[in-house]
Amino acid sequence: MVRISKPPPRGALEPRCAELQPGDALIRVYNPMKYSAGPLTFRNIGPLSRFDHHRTKAPAVCVRARRPALFQDPDRATAYAAQALSCCLAEVFGDRRSIVLRPWMIAVARPRRTLVLLDLRGSGAMGAGTTAALTKTANRSVTQAWARWFYEHPHDYGSIDGIVSGGAHNDEACVTLFERCQTDLTHDPREQWPLALPRLQLLVEDIARRHNMSIMP
Repeated sequence: MVRISKPPPRGALEPRCAELQPGDALIRVYNPMKYSAGPLTFRNIGPLSRFDHHRTKAPAVCVRARRPALFQDPDRATAYAAQALSCCLAEVFGDRRSIVLRPWMIAVARPRRTLVLLDLRGSGAMGAGTTAALTKTANRSVTQAWARWFYEHPHDYGSIDGIVSGGAHNDEACVTLFERCQTDLTHDPREQWPLALPRLQLLVEDIARRHNMSIMP
């Protein structure tokens, strides 16, 4: 079993970055009934997901004391995306092994400028001072601690716009975006569809089949 330590990093750092170019497609699958989610929204309540970098002390304010505690951070927010719909569906629904069609939405966001992402794929995680197992572990306290470290140490990692990592379910590229790039994203309303849209049925069924998942209407 690989040991995943919390920060600080070990050894001499050689972080690697990847770039998203202006106009590149970022696919988002979101539930509009939760956190007022939309094509370009970032969530400032957390930490919840793998690389949430929300703080758990002032100036963040506790909005739920029970475990897991949640905080509203006035300065930090995250959004999750991918460059393949299969990655989105595997990450969102992989644990339950069932794709829930309603009320979920698909949208495409595109950067207006080049976005710089810390690359944790392959040997990139070790170059950043951790291990590739960080992108697969279920221990969110560890992954979130590293997200905060990457974000708070621009001298070592640069003023990154987010993180790219191998998805925990199918190893396709997952993108975590920090609020630094929120105003640099654009969305065409024509690139937004209900996941239950009939003309997407064959595509979703193919993804479900290849990932050993079922579909719930």
